[in-house]
Amino acid sequence: MLLKALCKGYPLGRFLTTKTLLIMKFTAFFFFVAAMQVSATGNAQKITMSKRNAPITEIFQSIKQQAGVTFYYKVELLQEAKNVTIEVKAASLEEVLNLCFKNQPFSYELIGKTVVLKPIAPVVINSDNLLLAPPPIDVKGRVVNENGEAVIATVSVKGTRNAVTTDINGFFTIKGVDENSTLVITGVNIETYEIKVSGRNDLATISTKTRIVQGQDVQVVSTGYQDIPKERATGSFVKIDNELINRRVSTDILSRIDGITSGLIFNTNRRQANDISIRGRSTIFANDKPLIVVDNFPYDGDINNINPNDIESISVLKDAAAASIWGARAGNGVIVIITKKGRFNQALRIELNNNVTFGEKPDLFYNQNYLASSSFIDVETSLFNQSYYSSDETSPDRPILSPVVEILIKKRDGLITPAEADALINALRGNDVRTDLSKYIHRTSVNQQHAINLNGGTENINYNFSLGFDNNLLTNVGNYYKRYTFNTLNNFRVTKSLVVTAGLNYVQSESQRNSPGYENISSGNNKALYPYAQLADQSGNSLPIFYTLRNSFVTSLPSQMLGWQYNPIDEIKLADNRNILTNTRLTLGVKYSILKGLDAEFKYQYEKQNTSSKNHRSQQTYYARDLINRFTDASGGTYIRQVPLGGVLDLSSTDLRSHTGRGQLNFNKTWNQSNEVNAIAGAEIKESIINGNSSRYYGYNDDLATSAQVDYITFFPLYYNTANFATIPNGNSLSGFTDRFISTFFNGSYTYKKRYTVSGSARKDASNLFGVKTNQKGIPLWSAGVLWNISNEKFYNTKLFPTLKLRATYGYNGNIDKSVTAYLTAIAFGFPASQTGLPYGALLSPPNKELRWEKVKTINLGVDFESRNKIIGGSIEYYIKSGSDLFGDEFIAPSSGMLQVRGNFAKTKTQGVDLILNSVISNKKFKWDVNFLFSYVKEKVTSYDIKAISTNYLNYGDNGFILYPLEGRPLFSVYSLRWGGLDPLNGDPQGYNKGNLTKDYNAILSGTTPEELIYHGSAIPVAFGGLRNNFSFAGLTVSANMVYKFGYYIRRPSIYYNRLYTGWRGHADFEKRWQKAGDEKITNVPSMPAVPFSSNRDVFYTFSEVLIEKGDHIRLQDISISYQLKERFLKKTPFRDLRIYAYANNLGIIWRANKSNIDPDISNYPDIVSNYPNPKTISFGIKTTF
Repeated sequence: MLLKALCKGYPLGRFLTTKTLLIMKFTAFFFFVAAMQVSATGNAQKITMSKRNAPITEIFQSIKQQAGVTFYYKVELLQEAKNVTIEVKAASLEEVLNLCFKNQPFSYELIGKTVVLKPIAPVVINSDNLLLAPPPIDVKGRVVNENGEAVIATVSVKGTRNAVTTDINGFFTIKGVDENSTLVITGVNIETYEIKVSGRNDLATISTKTRIVQGQDVQVVSTGYQDIPKERATGSFVKIDNELINRRVSTDILSRIDGITSGLIFNTNRRQANDISIRGRSTIFANDKPLIVVDNFPYDGDINNINPNDIESISVLKDAAAASIWGARAGNGVIVIITKKGRFNQALRIELNNNVTFGEKPDLFYNQNYLASSSFIDVETSLFNQSYYSSDETSPDRPILSPVVEILIKKRDGLITPAEADALINALRGNDVRTDLSKYIHRTSVNQQHAINLNGGTENINYNFSLGFDNNLLTNVGNYYKRYTFNTLNNFRVTKSLVVTAGLNYVQSESQRNSPGYENISSGNNKALYPYAQLADQSGNSLPIFYTLRNSFVTSLPSQMLGWQYNPIDEIKLADNRNILTNTRLTLGVKYSILKGLDAEFKYQYEKQNTSSKNHRSQQTYYARDLINRFTDASGGTYIRQVPLGGVLDLSSTDLRSHTGRGQLNFNKTWNQSNEVNAIAGAEIKESIINGNSSRYYGYNDDLATSAQVDYITFFPLYYNTANFATIPNGNSLSGFTDRFISTFFNGSYTYKKRYTVSGSARKDASNLFGVKTNQKGIPLWSAGVLWNISNEKFYNTKLFPTLKLRATYGYNGNIDKSVTAYLTAIAFGFPASQTGLPYGALLSPPNKELRWEKVKTINLGVDFESRNKIIGGSIEYYIKSGSDLFGDEFIAPSSGMLQVRGNFAKTKTQGVDLILNSVISNKKFKWDVNFLFSYVKEKVTSYDIKAISTNYLNYGDNGFILYPLEGRPLFSVYSLRWGGLDPLNGDPQGYNKGNLTKDYNAILSGTTPEELIYHGSAIPVAFGGLRNNFSFAGLTVSANMVYKFGYYIRRPSIYYNRLYTGWRGHADFEKRWQKAGDEKITNVPSMPAVPFSSNRDVFYTFSEVLIEKGDHIRLQDISISYQLKERFLKKTPFRDLRIYAYANNLGIIWRANKSNIDPDISNYPDIVSNYPNPKTISFGIKTTF
C-alpha cells in the first residue's frame, strides 16, 4: 500500500513514521545501487512532450509514462510550483527535468529511476537573528549541444560580472558563486540558457540548443581543415546534409550530388563518366577534376570505394576563400566528404539501411546509328554490283566479307541458283540483331545494398562502426560488382585537455567484366556488327557470327588448326576477367588544449590501395585460339606453334601508398561578447607512391598454374598471309610515380558584434613535380574576404527580409599538371621497333627550368537573404575566375629536336552566377519545401598563340579527345561549315569556299580558316540547375527533382557513307536521303554516292551547320517517396524510427529543344561511354534506427 501510494505521487507527510523513514532509506539505497547498473540504458529513453501552461503534476505524469521514473516529494513543495510550458522532441530525461525545474522554488536529484524533489537551501539565521548569506562555492560543469558535442560558450553569474569561457571540450569552472544564484550560458551558436545552482558544486552536463537565427538552421561547413559556421563564412560554400545525400539511392557517392548543387555539373555527353566541373574549367591541359577530400585528407584512392551510407555531409568549396586553404590543388574546386561519427554522452544508436534497385535493360533502339537490315542488304547488293568487294575477295589477308556478300559471290560463281540466293538473302532481311543483343547480352540489373551503423559515446569515448555490403548484378550478362566496407572512427578523451583519435577504413571490391557490352561486340577488322546477325537460333542455342576473317576460310581449316569462328554468347560464358581492389586508410590524431581557446592538433593518414586484375582467356576462347592460329607456321609441311597451346593469362597490379602528416594550431577566442577570432596555422607533408606492373603468360594451364616461354623478339609469318610478319604481343610492363608535397598554411577570421567578419588565408606549396628551381621557390596562394551581416545592424528593421548578408572574396588557387616537368623527359620502349627490330625510345619534352604552377584568380560577390517565416530565402553570387600561367603549347626552334614545347603560355577567363532559392510553406500537418538552383557559366580562352587548322576544331572542339584551344572561344566549342544545300541534279552536298558555292570538298576543308568557321556556342551547358519539391504530410514524404541544361549545342550524327561502306556503320538518316530531283526541298541528307567517291564529301556533310542542334532540355531526374511510421506503432518494438521508401531514377526528358528526339546527355562515342540513355531504375528500401 505504501509503495502504491508513493508511485501515485501521494503526499509523504501522512506516512512519515519511523518505520516508513527506515523503508525510505533502504529504498533509496536500493535505487542508488540499481542506478549503477541500469542508468546507461534507463535514462537513455527519449521524451517527446508538448505542454502549454500545464500544472507540474501533469508534467510529472507524462514523464513517468515515457521514461518509467518515479517522483518522490512533499506535497508542501508543490504549493508554490509554477505552471510549465515545454516543447521537446526526442529529448533526454535530464534535459526535460532541467526545463521543468527551471525557475521553480525547488530542485531535484535523480537517483537511478527515481526523481527526488527537495527544497532550495534556505538562508541561515544566526543566534542574533541576523540574515547571513551562505558561503560562496565553486561550480563546475560541461556545456554541450543537443547532439552531445562540446560547445564553446560564456558562463556568467546572473546579475554580476563573474564570468568564464568553456574550454575546447566544453568544460568550465567558475569560482565564488552564491549557491542560490543562476548561471547564464551564452554562445554564438546556442540559445541563451539559464540554470539554477541550487547549492550544487557539479552541474554535470548541461545540454543547450543550437541557436536558430530568424528561423534558419545554423549550418557548419567543413573545409577539410576546420569547421566554420556558415553565418560567418565569407567564402562560397554549399553543404549537402545527410538527409539530402540519402534522398538518392546509388552505390557510388558522386552521383548523389548530381543536380542538387549549384555551380556543379556532370558533363555526361563528353569524354568519360564522372566528368565533373565546378564553376567551369580553370585549366586547359592540366588536371581538370575537383579535389576530393575525405575526413580532412585528400583522397588518393578510387572514389567508388566510398560507401554513401558512411557519409554524414558533403561540402562543395567554390571560391578562393573557401578553397584556397588547399592551395595548388584547389583550382578546380574542392569536394569535402565527412563520414559519420559518434558523439560524447550519446546512447548507443544502431541504424540499418537495406534496399534493392531494379534497372531496365538499355534501350538499344534509341541509337539512330543503325541501318535496318533490309536497307543494309540493299546497300551491299548495290556495292557488289559495282565490284566494290573485288579487292577484298582477292586480298591475301582474307578480310571478312558479310554473309550477304558471300551469298552474292556464290550466286555469281554459279554455286547456288539466283532463287536460292534470293531466298537466303530475304530470310536475313527480317533480322534485327538488336533484339538478340537485348535478349542474350543484356538483362535487368539488380543492385542490393545493405548497411549497418553503430555509434554512441560516454563521457570520455565516442565511437562509430559501420559495415556495408553491395552486390550489383550489372546490366551486361556475366558482369557484376561486389563491395565490402568497414569503417570505424573513435575519439578518446584521455584528459580534459587531451583527445586522441583513431580511425580505420577498409574496402574490398570485386568486379567481373566477362561481357564487353553490345557496343563492343563487332565483326572485327574495324567493322561494326552487321544488322542481320543472329546470336542464337530459335531454341536459344548460340550461333557463331562472321568475324575478322572470311568465313569461307575459317570454316575450311585443316584439322591441325584450332577452330577460328567467333561466338559472342559463348565468349561471355568462357571469359574469366576479374578485378579485385583493396583500400585501407588508417587515421590517427591528437588534439591538446594548451590554453582556453588554443589547442594543438596533429593528424596522420596512411593509405594503401592495391588493384589486381586477372584476365584468363582459356584455349577455348576466341582470343587464345586466334593468337595460336595466327602464329602457327605450316610452311614446311609441319605445324609449328609459336604461341603454344593453352590459355593466355594477363595479370596486372597497381599499388598506391601515401603518407600525409599535418600539424596545426587552432585558436578560438571570444571576449566581451562582441569580438570573435578564429584561426588555424600549420604545416603539411605528403608523399604518394604508385607502382604498377603487368605480365602475360602464354600456354597457361589454370589447373596446374603452368605456362610456356615465347619469343617476343622474332618477327613471325602469319598463317592467313605468310607475306605478313609480326611479333607476338608482349604484355609485360613496369611503371612508377612519386609525388611529394610540403605545404604551410594559415586561415583566420575576425568577427565584430556578429555584424562584420573579415577573413584571410595563405598557403605555400612546394613539390617534386617541376624541378629544382620551382621546388626552392614554392608557390604562395592567398585569399581575403569580408562579410557584412546587415540584419544585425540596429538600423535594419525590415520585416520582409529579416536576414540579409553581403559577402565578398578575392584570392588565388592553384593547379598542377603531372605530365610536365622541368627536365628533359623521354620514354624507352621495352619492345623493338617494327621497322628495325631494335630497341627504341622517344623524346617527350625538352627541359624548361622556368615552369611555374598554374594560378587561378577568383573574385566572388554574394548576397544571402531570407524572408520572414522562410517564405523565400537563398543566395545569389557573381564570380570571375581568371587563369594565368596555364600550361599551353608554343612553337620553338626545330633545331631543338621538337617543333613545340609545353609551358606557362595560356590564359582563360570564366565568369558566372550561382542562384539558390528556397521556400518553405508549412502548418502543423503539411510541409512544402521548394529548392530552385540556377547557375550560369561563361568561359573562354583569353590567350593562346598556336592556332590549329580548321579541321582540328571541327573534329575535336566539342569532345575534348584532343584539345585545340582557340583564343576568344570556350575550350569546348561547336564549330561548323557553311551549308549550301543539296545539288538538285544528284543530291551532292554543297558548301562555300571564299564565298563561292562549290562541291570542291578538298578546297572547302583546306581553304576555310578558323575565323571563317561558324561558331555556334559552347559544347557544355552555359545555364543549368534544378527544381526540387518536397511534400510532407502525416509521415508521408514525396520528393521530385527536375534538372535543366540550357545554352549549349550538339552535333547530331547522321549518315556517313564511307563508314557505311567500309565499316558497316549506318544511320537511320539513310532512309531520308536524296533519291530524286526535288528531294533537296524536303531533306538535307545527301544521296548515296557511287564508288569510288571522295571521303571528304562525308567529312563536309558531317561538319556542316545543318547537323548542329541546340542541346537545351528539361529532365525529370527522379522521384522519391517515403513513409515514416508513427511513434505509436513502434512503442512495443525496439525501433526508435522506421522508414519505408521507394525511389525512381532516370525518368526521362520532358522537354527538349532539338526536333530529332536526341537526348543531349548521351555521348556519341560508344568506345568511351555508353551511347544510350541511362536506364530507368526503381528502388525499394527500409531504414530503421534502434
